[in-house]
Amino acid sequence: MDGHGANAVPAPEQAAARLHNPAEIAQILVRLLDQRGLISVHVIGSAGSHSSVLLELDLHGGSLLLDELHPPAANRQLAPGARLLVNARLEGSRIEFTCTVRDAVHLRGGPAWRVAMPESIDYFERRSGYRLTVPAGMHLQPAILNGLDGPISARLLDVSRRGMAAILGSAVQAEIGIHVPCSLRLLENRLDLDAEIRSSVLQHNQLRVGMMFMNMTPAQRTALDTSVARLERNLLRHYAAAKQR
Repeated sequence: MDGHGANAVPAPEQAAARLHNPAEIAQILVRLLDQRGLISVHVIGSAGSHSSVLLELDLHGGSLLLDELHPPAANRQLAPGARLLVNARLEGSRIEFTCTVRDAVHLRGGPAWRVAMPESIDYFERRSGYRLTVPAGMHLQPAILNGLDGPISARLLDVSRRGMAAILGSAVQAEIGIHVPCSLRLLENRLDLDAEIRSSVLQHNQLRVGMMFMNMTPAQRTALDTSVARLERNLLRHYAAAKQR
């Protein structure tokens, strides 16, 4: 069954496009810098991955400036010549590259690391059906579904560029195939969309429904793409903060 059904599986990433053109690499890194999101850094030859942020991009000098790694103890693994594997989410896709540490830079807030510009970047495009799981701790406002015996409040379980899954009360009747207008609040963005119910399963006295968004205008699709990408960046920060507690 298509859509966000109870047994649906997240779609995989498409094969990576390896970028070697310096102008394309620079464009990707500028976008990553503007995003100011968390990146994952693995010190090649050691165990585990660590969080950081891209602070500066020096195109003339051919270098990047990475914030200190978290947890702070990970910085002891770094020295000039160390090789790093960097992963980052970028507007719903994923990038990966290796780079070499040049030297340490001492900033007011702590250490930072200057690394050489990567010679190539692997760019993984996500398929449109990728489902972003929404943890209860995010405290997103509930979705509002209309057309089911009045407005119904629904707790969002996951969302993608194609649809969503949500939990309704057990007394709600939601037949597969019916169309319902829905209103979503993804962080600061409100989206008013039409959806078709593709699955309906009673679990633990609650009704779990999977829905596919229908008949979106170009403006609605752009707004949804932007909102899902922002939500993903917020989730990355949420998970990173939880790990450091």
